[in-house]
Amino acid sequence: MGFLHQVILEQWQVSRISLLGWLGLLAGCCCAAAVVYALCFDPLRDFPGPVSAKFSRLPYWFMVFRGLEVKWMQRLHQKYGPVVRFAPTELSFCDGHAWREIYLREKGREENIKDTRISPLYSGSVPPIGLTSDEDHARVRRLLAPAFSERALKLQEPLFQHYADTMLAKIAESAAVNEGVDMVKMFNYTTFDIMAQLVFGENLGLLDKQEYTGWVKSFIEMLPLFPLLQFINHYPWLKRALERVKPKSVEKRERSFFEYSVQAVDRRMKANPEQPDVWSLVLEGLSIEEMHANAMFFMIAGSETTATLLSGLTYLLLQNPDKLLRLTSEVRRAFDTREDITIERLATLDYLNACISEALRCYPPLPIGLPRLTPAGGNTVMGRYIPGNVAISVHHGATYTSEINFKDPHKFVPERWLGDPEYSTDNHYALQPFILGPRNCLGQAMAHFEMRLLFAKFIYSFDFELATPCEDWMDQRAFVVWQKKPLICKTTLRS
Repeated sequence: MGFLHQVILEQWQVSRISLLGWLGLLAGCCCAAAVVYALCFDPLRDFPGPVSAKFSRLPYWFMVFRGLEVKWMQRLHQKYGPVVRFAPTELSFCDGHAWREIYLREKGREENIKDTRISPLYSGSVPPIGLTSDEDHARVRRLLAPAFSERALKLQEPLFQHYADTMLAKIAESAAVNEGVDMVKMFNYTTFDIMAQLVFGENLGLLDKQEYTGWVKSFIEMLPLFPLLQFINHYPWLKRALERVKPKSVEKRERSFFEYSVQAVDRRMKANPEQPDVWSLVLEGLSIEEMHANAMFFMIAGSETTATLLSGLTYLLLQNPDKLLRLTSEVRRAFDTREDITIERLATLDYLNACISEALRCYPPLPIGLPRLTPAGGNTVMGRYIPGNVAISVHHGATYTSEINFKDPHKFVPERWLGDPEYSTDNHYALQPFILGPRNCLGQAMAHFEMRLLFAKFIYSFDFELATPCEDWMDQRAFVVWQKKPLICKTTLRS
């Protein structure tokens, strides 16, 4: 029996080795076939890009997880030109003329639908406006639009003015004791407080406490995890598998994050605020679940991004003293007192608006590409046919720093937006920080007003300089949004 057992065992080992060998050979053949198909037969084979990216998404994920996707895409476009194949079924464009053909809905041409795989996971039962189907998106947008109109901004202006003045008071407190101010945090505190008042009808108190609290703290800490959430969302099978093994602690955190929005909106709906907010101006027709979903969406989309732009603008002006001097002169000459700074008058400040446009180009708050999927029959972009179900996008970071669109793309030159003949060849259409088409940013008018107001009041009231040198401040990693470093400024009340 012992001899028979040994023979059987040896045969099993030989068979197992043979089986593993065959499996290895089969896997090798499959990989080789995939490479041959990608290089020789794939419909996208003629689009330029790294060879490895033609048959694998791993190079892209490697850069995304390291926070280097923006720099990587900039290098790829510099090397390969206006269109790059950076993954097996994904193309990136950096020519500003591609915006129209990718994002607009044009007569006689099938629309490229939104690719929601790039969006972080969402735990609510009803998706927010950014993740809805085209039909639901049109309906929800029509109902929400009045809350973000010019009329709404005028009604809500006292709220913006209040928080702008509160921000100035906090900066003045630090100036009085000669303390530096982290303008990144200061702008974040202000924009989150403003949006909470508009969306929830209540004050988060971040400016008063001078620290991140509650769900805002959780959100700020969660930003570096966005690539992981995108990775999971990109592969449905992985998403389903992780749902089964998700730790209770993670599930509890996700649930509590969303439940804050639910409870805050419910409290707001029971109240009758004197100051107009988002919900007092929305047309009837939204379900309470849609209000819960969109409240959190507005908080995230309308706070961190605005603060990011203002932080970048502060840094860029400090690195360009001549531009800072010109802007300071324009703002202070335009208003006799701080109370004169209003929504109508701010819109007339040409250099302020040019500085904001240039900051959006040099330091876009959302520096990645937002993909669209080509329809089943494919589409033509920039004169080239692209087959169906291919993700295509205009990459913000690569487009705004490309010499295809802008002369001296790495210089901060607000004058390029004011008709400077030296920059007459610039393609202004290439700058689309709020996207084009039916899914463009609903709150862009509000964002522009908020940026003008907060920065104009700041520069009207204070002289400021860097407390410590930080010439490499914009050398940042991006996990969908920039991982901003502290920006410590020494502020002095203007004499």
